[in-house]
Amino acid sequence: GAGVCFNFGRIITAVTVFAGAILIQEFNEDYALLGKIMSLIYLLGAIGILLLPSGVGGEIED
Repeated sequence: GAGVCFNFGRIITAVTVFAGAILIQEFNEDYALLGKIMSLIYLLGAIGILLLPSGVGGEIED
């Protein structure tokens, strides 16, 4: 349990380093464009948070 949770971040970081290198090559080393596209991940996360049920005032029903 705890070991998997602790090391999951390390695994994702290793994958992200290699994926980042590939993406930089795909975007012809245009770091600004790559940064703009990668920032959409945060936008998708914010939209996802808004669509989740609130959970305030009790349990969430299935």
